[in-house]
Amino acid sequence: MNLTTFNRFEKKYIVSESTFTNLIKEFKPYLDKDDHLDFFSYYTIYNIYYDTAQDEIIKQSVSKPEFKQKLRLRGYSGNKDNDLVYLELKKKLHGYVNKRRTLISKEDADQLIYNKIKPDPQPYHNAQVINELYYYVLGKQLIPRIAIFYDRVAYYDKNNHDIRITFDRHITSRRHDISLNRNNDDIDLIASDQYLMEIKTSSSIPLWLTTILTKHKLYSSSFSKYGSEFYDYLITKRKGDEKCLNPYSTYQVRQSL
Repeated sequence: MNLTTFNRFEKKYIVSESTFTNLIKEFKPYLDKDDHLDFFSYYTIYNIYYDTAQDEIIKQSVSKPEFKQKLRLRGYSGNKDNDLVYLELKKKLHGYVNKRRTLISKEDADQLIYNKIKPDPQPYHNAQVINELYYYVLGKQLIPRIAIFYDRVAYYDKNNHDIRITFDRHITSRRHDISLNRNNDDIDLIASDQYLMEIKTSSSIPLWLTTILTKHKLYSSSFSKYGSEFYDYLITKRKGDEKCLNPYSTYQVRQSL
């Protein structure tokens, strides 16, 4: 089933490869696999984030306001520009995430974002979300600002499918030649032996999960893929090289200070 509306809290953790291996072993009795894969398989997620040429949206986001929102295009393993993708509006208020999305063609998404033209209704559209996206882009001069890619493995709590746990690895980004395709020169946002774990739920975290997190001394962080990339971009821009980013994520740099 393709969900088009999500309302939940999202807790994020940066974990090492050894911790990831141990967590998977301990999580397995409590989790079911995601519908897309077997228990240990990954799928790739391709994202394009839209912003103004002055980066107004991400600048507002990293200032940690009470409310923020961002627009992105998302495809999954094997997607090309002509395939159906998701156009998503992600909002966050006091740590609570609301995500609204619809299936759409890349061509129709471009027409909506750049020319403010709503697509002709299609069976795969969420009509209400199309309207919300249309009113969001009105008055904004948005461009594809950053592409971010990662490989994901995802699970659900066996007793409560509202609780979802994902692990992302090989998180990379690119600010040039933006498309739904990875390139060999994409830049790493976290180290190759690190994973971003996210716990997503609209309810409380179960005791078994709290116990395991405590055992491994894991504490949530405010890591944002787009935000981390933007900090790296600012650092290298000041150094006079806008194309090549610091190979170590800003998250690691800040944690070492």
